[in-house]
Amino acid sequence: MALGLLILAAAQAASPTGDLMESRIRAADTQFWAAFNACDREGMTAWLDPAVEFYHDKTGATVSRERVAASFMDGPCGSKDLHMRRAPIAASLHYDPIPGYGGMLTGRHRFYARSGDQPEKLTTEARFAVVWHQAGDRVLISRVLSSTMATRCRTSPYARCQSRPTRWRGSSGIMRPTRATSTSACPTGGSSSPRAG
Repeated sequence: MALGLLILAAAQAASPTGDLMESRIRAADTQFWAAFNACDREGMTAWLDPAVEFYHDKTGATVSRERVAASFMDGPCGSKDLHMRRAPIAASLHYDPIPGYGGMLTGRHRFYARSGDQPEKLTTEARFAVVWHQAGDRVLISRVLSSTMATRCRTSPYARCQSRPTRWRGSSGIMRPTRATSTSACPTGGSSSPRAG
């Protein structure tokens, strides 16, 4: 009986819960996306489970650490003349625990593109859900869901314009841009409001 209680106590100590798990996951998420923005393959793969599954509404399913990393390196990081940057929308971020497993971060994020020495432009906004699980003393990404949103701007109650997101072509789970950057039809000074795409 005493031995059973000791084993249970040790297991609970090794499995952080509540605020500790949330802070671990949020810190890991920040590091993963910093690696994404830097096109750091090793930095990204360090946070991916070997059997990670990535589901995207435009490119389909990509499964395994190596294929997900390759999709980032060949897609958003695939051109020397194009740099993509991901920025979370802080007010949209939400954490939910997954008891006995880890936790899930959901929200919206925006992607910006800079072509050569041109100014950075907003290319797309997406909803996301990232599932993290505990693996020993670390947390790893096991599932990702991403759904693209278009960005619209309104200059009057009767006029609308829409910025077109960079399009990605999936081939064997690899994401590749079909054009270098998007061009927005939104005039300078137009207010933007996201619309589900």
